[in-house]
Amino acid sequence: MTWLEAFGEAVDRVEKNAIKPFDPAEVIGGAISGLLASVDDQSVYIEPELFDARMETGEATPGFSLSIESGLPMVSAVQSDGAAYSAGMRVGDYVTVIDDVGVIGLPQRDVQAQLKGDAGKTVTLALMKPDGERRILNLVLAQPSRAVQVVRFERGYGYIRPTGLTESAVSDLSGAIRRLLKENPGMKGLILDLRNNPGGLLDQTVGMSDVFLTEGIVLVARGREKSDVERYGTRGADELGGRPLVVLVDASTAAGAEAIAAGLQDRGRATIVGMPTFGADALQQVIPLNGGRNGAIKLTTARLHRPDGRALAEGVTPDLLVARDADEASRPRRAKVKAPIGKPALPPAGFEGDYQLDRAIASLDGRS
Repeated sequence: MTWLEAFGEAVDRVEKNAIKPFDPAEVIGGAISGLLASVDDQSVYIEPELFDARMETGEATPGFSLSIESGLPMVSAVQSDGAAYSAGMRVGDYVTVIDDVGVIGLPQRDVQAQLKGDAGKTVTLALMKPDGERRILNLVLAQPSRAVQVVRFERGYGYIRPTGLTESAVSDLSGAIRRLLKENPGMKGLILDLRNNPGGLLDQTVGMSDVFLTEGIVLVARGREKSDVERYGTRGADELGGRPLVVLVDASTAAGAEAIAAGLQDRGRATIVGMPTFGADALQQVIPLNGGRNGAIKLTTARLHRPDGRALAEGVTPDLLVARDADEASRPRRAKVKAPIGKPALPPAGFEGDYQLDRAIASLDGRS
């Protein structure tokens, strides 16, 4: 008897003999979730109604992302322009309750389900900081931001902040660079701000790297078998025309966003400034089941590596370690490899503004 036959027999026995009413969708969904939980914490089952919502445009979001770490829903990214960040939520915080539902120990799909809703809906969260401090946050679900949200000049340099790697990220970035160069043909360089960027689509990750590079490898994906290796390279021309580039990162720079920083660092194209990145290395595919009628599985199919061979799980250590403040400097590194990184620079007493951005500009000016 195969394992599938054994499962079929178990379902049949439950349907005929269980003391509780049998709900096939609930039982099968739970079984699929258990199967994926044995793969890793990131692989999840997406129920039909949630998969349908993913396919709709304009889905409201809470302004942060969660991952499951040892059964605890942990904040893995926070949008710096959102209500969650303004209320004090940071990467590494734990969410314990959502709208009176305890979420510790729940599968990721059940946690995410508590954060779904139309724009304008308020969700109430119980938050636990790494030091044990507890807070209650009331957050309003909002429409997702544009892929590139901020484009401006900073002391003669262009500044662009993408908020994610969605379908339009590369075209938005290219358009922003063209706009900056048109407004100021003498632009001396560019600051790409990937802080609080949770990543996104693989093609946009590679494409955004392509904007700044000529030919060469930027990302390597390694599957289960030793021979299962996919190398992603760039083929385009540097749209900055060789102008200096600085990339800002922090502990909320994750997945595709840190892959961009890693590729640009390994290729010697950019100076990385800020704090070590998150260390998310899972390459995932969303695979519809029965055409989506039975939902889908979000499955980790490979682990991502830098061009120089290092695992992206180690995160990206900046060339210039700079913290916004003492709180950020003291937070533990989330990446799997916690090698010593030295002490980051801190803003001097009385400094007002964005110290990491200030140091990025100083680096472009050759002052640090």
